[in-house]
Amino acid sequence: MGFLQAGASVADIIKKLGVVVRKVEVRHNNLVRGVSAYLAEHGADLIVLATHGRSGIERLREGSVSTRIARETHAPTLFIGPAARPFVDAPTGEMRLRRVLAPVARKPSPTRALRKLSTFWAPLRPHIDLLHVGDDLDWFEPG
Repeated sequence: MGFLQAGASVADIIKKLGVVVRKVEVRHNNLVRGVSAYLAEHGADLIVLATHGRSGIERLREGSVSTRIARETHAPTLFIGPAARPFVDAPTGEMRLRRVLAPVARKPSPTRALRKLSTFWAPLRPHIDLLHVGDDLDWFEPG
């Protein structure tokens, strides 16, 4: 499914997809608080954050700005790690999102996340696998 022709202009992107890209500068001495302040004023249905993918001692030493942003803003967040494969083919615009994995647990309740997920990805019609680890799945009835 290609949404745009190769070499589409910015005007084509806005017209066909309704996506407007703009650069916004937030002047704040704390990145997390700056992003949070921006979202408090402008809102967002989804935050997409690139991550460094740190682990172990490096993660303990450096921390995770993207995790702190997600925790402080309470907005639905999609994390994209450094080794993530793209799901939009740049030359053709084809969406290659065929399968989504959604881990679920009793707490926090997955209901809100699953509703957002089904609305967000509906046009792509991916297969969505719900993954629960453990033996207490009797609480969840997908429907």
